[in-house]
Amino acid sequence: MRATFTRGELDAILFLKEALKYCSNRPLVLVDHGPSYPPAFEHLGLRYKQVTFGERNPVESWFNILKQKTKRFHNKLNFRSILPSNQ
Repeated sequence: MRATFTRGELDAILFLKEALKYCSNRPLVLVDHGPSYPPAFEHLGLRYKQVTFGERNPVESWFNILKQKTKRFHNKLNFRSILPSNQ
């Protein structure tokens, strides 16, 4: 699978088609309220449920934690202390 820099309906369709290759059935997919999801799921005839909180994709939850920890680490790292001074 590949990542894209845009968040359009076509990107969602291409991603879902690729992900379906690894599924043995047509699963119910939990998504957030992104505007490109409903048309993509309807185009592919997939079942989906839009949720704000509650049970969501474990991978998405994991990436959320990773982003938070990376941001904290980046904010605490003092770049000036590791760069050689030009004196």
